[in-house]
Formats: sequence, C-alpha cells, structure tokens
Amino acid sequence: NEPVAISNGISYYTGNITATIKIKEANFYPEDVSIKVNGSSVKANNWTQSGDNWTGIVTISGDGPYQLNVDYKDRSQNKMKSYMSKDLTIDSQRPSITVKGIKNASANKQDKIGFSIVVMDENLNASSFQAILTAIYRTNEGIFKKKNIDIGKPVLSSGGKINTYTMENIKEDAFYTLQCKTEDQAGNFIDTFAVSDSENKYTDTMSFSVN
Repeated sequence: NEPVAISNGISYYTGNITATIKIKEANFYPEDVSIKVNGSSVKANNWTQSGDNWTGIVTISGDGPYQLNVDYKDRSQNKMKSYMSKDLTIDSQRPSITVKGIKNASANKQDKIGFSIVVMDENLNASSFQAILTAIYRTNEGIFKKKNIDIGKPVLSSGGKINTYTMENIKEDAFYTLQCKTEDQAGNFIDTFAVSDSENKYTDTMSFSVN
C-alpha cells in the first residue's frame, strides 16, 4: 500500500503496511523465501501463482520504524538480487500540545506574566505548527484594536521530538486568545491542546487577560 507521506527518505503510514512481494521463478517454493522485518524472520501469507509469477503478502503492524528485506535462492542455488526497502514508519498517534504557566480564562496582574507551548510527537513536523496569539487592547484614545503577537522560535529537544515555544513576559494590558494546531510527518492532525495550569483540560481556544 502507498504511504500517506514521504519525508527525508522515510515513508510514513498511519496504519498497517501491506507489502506485496513478487518473485518470478519456474520452480518456486515459498519456504525458500527469506523475509525479514527489522532483522526478524516473518512469513508471507496467501502466495498466489500466475504462470511463473508468484505473489505473497506481508503485513507489518504497530507504530514504529521498519525495514523490510527479501532474499530468495532456488533449489539450483541461483540467488535473487536481495531486496531492501527504504525506511518505513507507522505512526497512528496524533501530536500533543500543552500550554504551561498560565490558566485558561484567567485575569493576570503579576509583574511577570508568561507561558510556554510544548509540542511533542515521535515524528514531529516542526514546520506545520501554528500558534495564533491575538490581543485586543485599548488605545489611549479609547479605541479597541486587535493584533497578532509573534510567539518566537522554538527550542528543540529530544532529537527534534519536542519543540518548546516560550513567551517570557507579556507586558501589554489586553485580552488575549490563543489557538494552536500542528500535524506530524504522517499527517496526524490536532487543533486542541491541554492547559496544564487548568487541570490539563483540553480546549481549541484559550483566553486570559493582562491588566
């Protein structure tokens, strides 16, 4: 089956990988086929024949990275050219987003008000992350205006599996809303996030004020 995405030479799947193995051999014996997944021997199922062409199916399941190797040698000791797949990864899990350091629906008057956004995934697609921090503020003339706030660039950790964005201090008095969304390399998408200071409750939009 086809991957849902290919990135940096890795083929990503969100479910089982169904590998179709085709061998052309007049005197074929399935037991002579060596199939290994991550170095462990497996057997193909449902070998079918069409003349000298034989087709078998190998199913790979469970999240993680994989590599498939196939070798075949007939009874006359003629050896087929070894097959080695490219890197394959099954990822059925959505990323997680957590906001830390500030409560949802809170009014804040501290000298220093900030928060961090932690984005985690085994196969993180850092470039897909979007955070929209919006401020509604009142001008000196008493007019309410709206603007977007840049949250800056992330700090990467755990081999790129964790991205942390930090707002050190929000100084301007305003009413703020925050929305976040991201997807991983396999296209698993999320647009809700946990707010750790609000009992890890999930939301698609959090709000707070600074005054």
